[in-house]
Amino acid sequence: MYFHKYTKYTEKCAYLLYGGEKQQYELLCADSMVWLKNQKNKSLKNVVTGIPDFAEVKSSKIPDIKSYVKWFNQIAELIMLSIQPNGYCIFIQTDRKLSGKQNPPNYKFEWISKSNLLMNCAKKNKFRLIWHKIASYRPIADTYIRPGYSHMLCFTKNGLHDVESKFPDVIDSPTKLYPNGTPYEALQITMDFIKKYYKSTNNDDLFPYDIVDPFIGQGTVGVVALSKGFSIFGIDIDPEQVKKTENNLANAI
Repeated sequence: MYFHKYTKYTEKCAYLLYGGEKQQYELLCADSMVWLKNQKNKSLKNVVTGIPDFAEVKSSKIPDIKSYVKWFNQIAELIMLSIQPNGYCIFIQTDRKLSGKQNPPNYKFEWISKSNLLMNCAKKNKFRLIWHKIASYRPIADTYIRPGYSHMLCFTKNGLHDVESKFPDVIDSPTKLYPNGTPYEALQITMDFIKKYYKSTNNDDLFPYDIVDPFIGQGTVGVVALSKGFSIFGIDIDPEQVKKTENNLANAI
């Protein structure tokens, strides 16, 4: 039986959703940046997420590409600061080629490399990039105005990684829970990696969930995390997305 519990959260009413007798997942309908700012440094075990594209967050607060890049950098840094030293933050990101109307002045076109933004943030906060893979969700020879692949970048401070344990550089990932969702096969490899290498610590100050996704969308990260035996905490600012995630996670248990 699944039920809703409402609570006050940063002047907003948030959904809290629980699964089964043992709490397997929790969903919060709130502003992810506000939530991340309220977390203690080094308090999260692992974060697996994709920071949203400009089109998904465009608003009066983020009206243009310049403000989006600033917001992206702030989110990435908050995530890295929140990770405990032996935990992992894994980003699955798709680059974007801007249309003419989105371009800054004096630019005919521009490619937004989210991998480059994440690498700069990691260097600033002294994180190691321990692997970088490509998840391809369209045929290699296919051509389209938008990229047909996502970058998978795994960062950690002190997390383990066996260089002899290899997996492909390019991962065929055609399956998605919904059109803009995270590639399913890429997440399976991601969760298998965390399951093998993450070493938990007996620290009462740590957030209790194995995986946090601050931009859970409709729940692909949660579905795969649950299938691998992890508990999941997800956040989304859109109530409709939270409801869809609830249904998807309930069906996954």
